[in-house]
Amino acid sequence: MRAPVVGLAFALFVIAVSVAACSNLALGQQGHLTVSPANGPVGTNVALEGEGCANPGQQPLILFGGTGLKGQGTAGSSAVPGITADQAGRFRVQYTIPSEIGPQQQWQGGSVVPGRYNFTSTPPICQAFFTVMSLLPSTGGSPSRGAPKEWALEAAVFVMLAACVIEVAVMRRKSRREG
Repeated sequence: MRAPVVGLAFALFVIAVSVAACSNLALGQQGHLTVSPANGPVGTNVALEGEGCANPGQQPLILFGGTGLKGQGTAGSSAVPGITADQAGRFRVQYTIPSEIGPQQQWQGGSVVPGRYNFTSTPPICQAFFTVMSLLPSTGGSPSRGAPKEWALEAAVFVMLAACVIEVAVMRRKSRREG
C-alpha cells in the first residue's frame, strides 16, 4: 500500500514542479548558470556564476544533487551555501564538491559516487552539470538507498514534459487571443 502512495506523491510533486517551470518558460523568465570546471573528483572547488536564477526580489537557492540512476550520481541533494545576488540577479560563488549529499524527498542521500550531478535552482529556472570523475560503478549511484525505480522516474519526466508542452501551448493561445 505504501508504494502506490509514494508513487502518487512523487507524481504530484513532479507535476507541481513542471507547472512552476513551465510557467517561468511561458512567461519568458529564463536564467543562466555555469559551473567551472565542469568535472573533477570529490573535493573539486568550482565557481558557480548565474543570473536570473530566482524569482524577482528573491535570493537564489541552488541545489547540488543526483538522481541515483545509472551514471547520474547519488540520489539526493545539498544546498549551495553563501549565494547572494546583486540587484540585477547576478551572483558568483565558490563551492567544493562534497563527499556526502543530503536527503531529498524520498531519496536518502549518502556518499557522492562518480557520475553526472546537477546544479539546479529552486524554482527550476537555471541548471548546470558537473561530472564527478573516475570509473562508474555498475549501478551508477545508490538506487538501493531509496531512489525510485528507473521506469518511474522516466514516467515522471514524461509527465512533466507533457504538462510543460500543454501549458506553453495554452498560454501562447491565450496570448494570441488577447493580442
